[in-house]
Amino acid sequence: MKFCSKCGNQLQDDMAFCPKCGAQFFDNTTTEVSEVEEKLSKLKSYSLGVDPDVITWDYCRNVSGTELGQMMVHQDKFREEMTELISQILDELDEHPNPIVEHELYMFVFNMAIEMIKSSTKMFSDYSGFQELFNQGHILCQKGLISPQNFLNDMIQTDSVYKQVTGLQMLQASMLKAALHSSTIKQSQEYTTKAKILAENYMNCFKADMRRYTDHYAHPSEQYLLNSQWDIYKNIMAGLDYEYVKWIEKSIWESAKKDQSQSTIDSINRKRKAFLEELKKQEIKDYLMNNPEIKEELENLYSELDIVKKQLKKAEDDEKELKNRIDSFSDAVKKHEENISSNCQKIERLKKRIFGKQNAESARDELEKENEEERNKIDEIEAKKSAMQEKLYDMIDDLTELKAQKNTIINKIKEINPYY
Repeated sequence: MKFCSKCGNQLQDDMAFCPKCGAQFFDNTTTEVSEVEEKLSKLKSYSLGVDPDVITWDYCRNVSGTELGQMMVHQDKFREEMTELISQILDELDEHPNPIVEHELYMFVFNMAIEMIKSSTKMFSDYSGFQELFNQGHILCQKGLISPQNFLNDMIQTDSVYKQVTGLQMLQASMLKAALHSSTIKQSQEYTTKAKILAENYMNCFKADMRRYTDHYAHPSEQYLLNSQWDIYKNIMAGLDYEYVKWIEKSIWESAKKDQSQSTIDSINRKRKAFLEELKKQEIKDYLMNNPEIKEELENLYSELDIVKKQLKKAEDDEKELKNRIDSFSDAVKKHEENISSNCQKIERLKKRIFGKQNAESARDELEKENEEERNKIDEIEAKKSAMQEKLYDMIDDLTELKAQKNTIINKIKEINPYY
């Protein structure tokens, strides 16, 4: 069995040229393939995760901090060696593609990362040891045999160590996965499926981590959520499509909000929004790069859309200004009508005068004259208002047409750009 060094296509033993890309086959890859296979074999000899049936809460309580620290240092050292091997294998595969080695590499890393996350979930969910000791301590505290504060501090400190060991499995798993190429994951349905399985196991693990805090009347710090967990989250989500991440990330981060301050929740939401926006931009960029034939068409459509949006904005502003002017005319008419009403009341009172009728009649004539002037002003305003309303109707028609143009362009964009 042999493979094309240019495109990775599998070749028959008697083929001198690749039928897929036409590249000539030179039988000079035997040593290189054996080297990469040797590195893959070495990688597979590692077993990075811990056994949750061995590393229990009681185990962490009874061994020294030095011993646990050494265990975590050793695990991190092994992980560094593994990621270096992964990087070397991927570099060689870039030079000399080998689909079989690539497949074995990706499957091995995904399977190990998934098992590590599952172990971490099991450890976060295991309250044995902690619960038994808590019940015993509660009884002793009630009897006054031990200090409640000292006992609680000891419990919290031991659980903190246990959670560090447990959380390290999440971190190491995410770093193994981060060593793989996101672009390769996106191009393979099988790798994408594995990445989604890993993401869903991470979601369950994250929720178990949050529950352990709240069940013990505590909550994770802002630094833990926005630094440590955020880095793990980004590594796990790399290579997954925008819609899937949008679906799963809500379930993940909603579980972190309980008992958090509003500022922490706001910080989480800002990072979530920025991450999703960046992910969507990258997907659009990748899509256009892989479909150059529609890039020019999209650019023209976006240019048309920008022009229509500007026209629509100006038309909406003009409509708003015209409506305000019409409203001001209505206010003016109302004021003139109030003046007429006031004058009419004065006229009625003047009619009832017994003394000074001549002066009253003169005053009434003056008021009647004022009312006539007020009515003339109202007629003038109403005429202007009517003309503006006609103009407004035309403007509304133009707005309707511009909105229709905008929707037509957007629909065309959506037909050729699924990420719009």
